[in-house]
Amino acid sequence: MILISHPTGNENLRQALRALHEAGMLYSFFTTIGLAEPSLIDRLPLPGKLKRPLGKRRYALSPQLLRTAPVRELVRTLLINRKENFLTLHEFGPCSVDGVYRALDRKVARSVRLADDGLRAVYGYEDGCLAHFTAARRRGLTTIYELPIAYGPYAHAMLAEEAQRRPDWEPTLIATRDSKKKLERKRRELELADVVVCPSAFVEDSLPPEQRGTKHVLRMPYGIDPVENLPPYEPPVNRPLKFLYAGALSQRKGLADLFEAWNLAKLPQAELHVMGSRLMKGPFYEQRCPDALFHGPRPRPEVLALMDACDVLVLPSLIEGRALVQLEAMGRGLPLLITPNTGGDDLVEPGQTGFVVPIRSPEALAERLTWFSDHRAELPTMRQACLRKAASTSWEQYRTQLAGALRAIMEDHAHG
Repeated sequence: MILISHPTGNENLRQALRALHEAGMLYSFFTTIGLAEPSLIDRLPLPGKLKRPLGKRRYALSPQLLRTAPVRELVRTLLINRKENFLTLHEFGPCSVDGVYRALDRKVARSVRLADDGLRAVYGYEDGCLAHFTAARRRGLTTIYELPIAYGPYAHAMLAEEAQRRPDWEPTLIATRDSKKKLERKRRELELADVVVCPSAFVEDSLPPEQRGTKHVLRMPYGIDPVENLPPYEPPVNRPLKFLYAGALSQRKGLADLFEAWNLAKLPQAELHVMGSRLMKGPFYEQRCPDALFHGPRPRPEVLALMDACDVLVLPSLIEGRALVQLEAMGRGLPLLITPNTGGDDLVEPGQTGFVVPIRSPEALAERLTWFSDHRAELPTMRQACLRKAASTSWEQYRTQLAGALRAIMEDHAHG
């Protein structure tokens, strides 16, 4: 049986949790704010603006399997749009993201020390498992470490280079501010891991070679749920060709390179839609790409509606794991224009479902933007190829493969 923990519960965590639960391998799940099924929230007369965020912390689990530590995360959430203070100070504040992760990690460690013999393994995520991996190792339990994004020290070094390459974009990188202590914590977590779960070849390749050779490394690509009832598609023959960038407005995701490429390409009858949260004030972005159309963050149904109104997803990221936005876009029929560092290069069949271009290459990006402009009539055929590719990349497949691989490793460790 496996104990799994995550402070906030993103989509890949939910799929891993479901995989363990459906396979009968789940010992318990630890998080900060979590609602089991059925939940008291369903019977309380709460206002919608409070009920909706809490609804996002709902898990299809019985109360017996769910363990929570909500206080710090509640404080962090309430202060998220306020000026940084001693409670939310980056990395060191008790209610910062790192403070929330470390507090949950300590709670899980106490539970691991007191758990009965039914517990066989712990499953944790970067920045959130040093304490309970240490406790698990002392008990001889298997430690499973998921890296949803490139390994921390590798990413830090790469983004430090990027800060030198584009210093005006450095404030958008954020991870360049990580302390040596935080990087050491990441290194120690990896050292303590018996199994490392990676969503892409890029993440696997970011691991230090000396560590990669001593672990069970499982490459488990994230998937997408089947999409039905897509709206009719109007090819961009008598209307502008619409490119979409979706994600935080950061150079970690290659936005500076995209802006430079767009300015180089000077495409006729084309639009660049940029959707996501700003990390700098508005004029910073608008001055660098005056022709772009900017959209702020929006609820998921509105994100999907914008995807349906666009033709191509562009994501020239430097550091990702397996960006889920590219899977969602492909599931809506959008070809991809990406770098290998998005973790989605296996999704691309050149000229059929999109193109992969090198990182840090606005020229190559501009060349492919121009290709799409010159081949508008091919987009309906590419759209069908994307939908077929998305249908073969499912979350169900991910869950089956993950549960099967972990079961085999657990049996091997039991007999070892």
